[in-house]
Amino acid sequence: MYRVLIIDDEENLVNVMKINFEKKKYQVKTAYNGKSGLKEFSKFKPHCVLTDLKMPDITGIEVLKEVKKIDFDVPVILITAYGSVESAVNAVKVGAYDFISKPFDFEILHKMVKEAIDMYLIVRNEKSYLSSEIERAFPGVVGKNRKMKEIFDIISEISGSAANILLTGQSGTGKDLVARTIHYVSKRKSGPFIVINCAAVPEDLLEAELFGYERGAFTGAMTEKPGLFEVANGGTVFLDEISEMSPKLQAKLLNAVQNREIRRVGGVKSIKIDVRFIASTNKDIEEEVAEKRFREDLYYRLNVIRINLPPLKQRKEDIPLLSSFFMKKFSLKNSKKIKGISPEALSKLMNYEYPGNVRELENIIEKGVIMEKGDYLGDETLQISLTSHSSPDSEESVGENMVKVRCLLPIENGFEHLNFMQEDAEKEIILRALALHPEMSNQEISEFLGTNRRILELRMKKHNISKKDIKG
Repeated sequence: MYRVLIIDDEENLVNVMKINFEKKKYQVKTAYNGKSGLKEFSKFKPHCVLTDLKMPDITGIEVLKEVKKIDFDVPVILITAYGSVESAVNAVKVGAYDFISKPFDFEILHKMVKEAIDMYLIVRNEKSYLSSEIERAFPGVVGKNRKMKEIFDIISEISGSAANILLTGQSGTGKDLVARTIHYVSKRKSGPFIVINCAAVPEDLLEAELFGYERGAFTGAMTEKPGLFEVANGGTVFLDEISEMSPKLQAKLLNAVQNREIRRVGGVKSIKIDVRFIASTNKDIEEEVAEKRFREDLYYRLNVIRINLPPLKQRKEDIPLLSSFFMKKFSLKNSKKIKGISPEALSKLMNYEYPGNVRELENIIEKGVIMEKGDYLGDETLQISLTSHSSPDSEESVGENMVKVRCLLPIENGFEHLNFMQEDAEKEIILRALALHPEMSNQEISEFLGTNRRILELRMKKHNISKKDIKG
């Protein structure tokens, strides 16, 4: 059953609309001012919102903007009084699905609402499909971090577009993986994906590689050769570390990006190309432009859609997911049968700052998998120096956070994690009680914890806890 939210200060009109939509088998909620309407929106989660343009507390435009912040895809239809058409048109420009003027025919309104909901469901299904495609194709790039989820939303939004994209962020944050993801969920996924590292190829050679050359263009050019831009026709070109490109090549690249045509080295005719450009840099690109090291016009041509990848230390909630993915990947590659990651190893991974970002985490897990002889990846096999680039927790803090760490693990083997969580919590409770009341006897501690002395001492033995080691 489709859900419609109606917000209008004219109570009679709202009641009539509610009755008519309910006759059409819609579930309807109503509000008589903008603020209460927004509260209802968060609880009701409607498929479509109908809101009056002018209300006593906040305007329909303000309602529209707040709705878009909560759920950008939900269609909002503005109800306007006669003579407010110009305001309604402006509302459409800032995100309203459509508008209708009072007085209106309900059947016309219903048709508008039905079309809006149909479009909403199509968009939602497409986003869901794209998200599943991203997770299926590139599980290592998926994360729980809010910023990463926003990035995946952007990737879904631009899947049908051919706009140029600029990826920024520190080295090792996964810009190459994001570029591949963008290509493989786009309409160009059946075309080539060409990667060019602008920092790794000498200038003269890079020009020939990108643009191709004619026979006799330079010494050794015995035959003509198409460039990578021609090879990439129908696909995507990923220009990695674009800020390392020389000014001369930047000028030539500008023509390719702007006019979608190139000229081979030594050639006289222009060749049309059909490619999408994705560029990346780990530098402050605005500073490069300001210092005249990167062309401003090329920057604007590439920076149509900007995606900035956060460093791993700002998305630590993704470390368990990424670690699990890399562990499975390298276990398979090295014919190992490692079942999982120990809580101590995971705690160690969570407490490291990762100056090398995701790439460094991948390397740490790969080395650990190769060296591990047991069923679980242990902390002793992880080559991490906690004396630098780290913020290790105290022993007490590690104990407190272990449950949190385990809750971040993948849901696979979830009950196994649950058993460990119970043991971690049990140990932590005993340690805390002993530290809080070091003068108490075992009998008094057991009564304090709501158990009996026999059970307490058995659990202390299981967790290797001795009262003489506890400092109050």
